Amino acid sequence: MALKETKTVTVDSENEVKMRTTLETFGWELESKEGASNIKMTFRRDPERKNYAELKALEDQYNNAPLPNFTLLAARAVNARENPE
Repeated sequence: MALKETKTVTVDSENEVKMRTTLETFGWELESKEGASNIKMTFRRDPERKNYAELKALEDQYNNAPLPNFTLLAARAVNARENPE
């Protein structure tokens, strides 16, 4: 059994849903959540997932894209997550 990739982020309560939705778009699953005003969330993602490489590449592009490209990259990631080859 392979180890899962882990990511921990801390956000204020106003950005919790946006951050969670964004990470879930790229195949991350919420593992734990702590706090009320400053929320620490830990996510896991399985690198053996069939479309892992594509989701990771799209996430990298998303994180490095100028603002206007966010929507297009997120849509591609949703498609990759929901329709693994």
